[in-house]
Amino acid sequence: MKVNKQLIEKYHRDECTPEEAAAVEAWLLDDESDDVPDLPANEQADQHKQAIWVGIEQTLPPENIKNNTPVISLWLKAGAACIVLALCVFLIGRSSHKKNNRMAASIEVDNSTALEVRHVNNDEYQLSVGPGTSARIDNREGVIHFTGSMIIKPQRDIEFSFGTYPQKETFKSGETYILLDEQHGDGQVTIVNERNLMDMPPVLQKRIITEFNI
Repeated sequence: MKVNKQLIEKYHRDECTPEEAAAVEAWLLDDESDDVPDLPANEQADQHKQAIWVGIEQTLPPENIKNNTPVISLWLKAGAACIVLALCVFLIGRSSHKKNNRMAASIEVDNSTALEVRHVNNDEYQLSVGPGTSARIDNREGVIHFTGSMIIKPQRDIEFSFGTYPQKETFKSGETYILLDEQHGDGQVTIVNERNLMDMPPVLQKRIITEFNI
């Protein structure tokens, strides 16, 4: 289809048929075409091309990067808010966990009628109280009163005395100790590192292994 002045004017007025519009657009995009429209002497094809391009640009939306900038900014803000919220939840949960595990001034466990081991955990130690055992632990004074059997796993080096017996015993961090008191809390306690369990009398070995499932 021949592109001429009338067809270009129709294109400007948006009155072209699809075939006519396609012909004008093909001419517009072909910078090397020898098909020059029949225009008046004082008008040039390049001027019409420029005018058409200006009209097209005015109908296009702003550049994508400009449209996306507020969206990207919004997502960045939302992401930052989520990170801050997650951090706050983590810190609150951690603080609550520490508060729950904080060592009480004293601990009393009556497991004298039970058939299973009871466990007590805090920041200082992990304690397993055997069946048929009752215990009272004064954490401030570092004194343990108990009858029966227990296992203690210190989280740091700590010292305890037993009953009315004044001598302090040191329990090392990372070690596991078996405690036996068959003398009704008078402080005469048998203390055995779990690594030396096989050195105990067979009857006591069997008892400890059975009670604590070692």
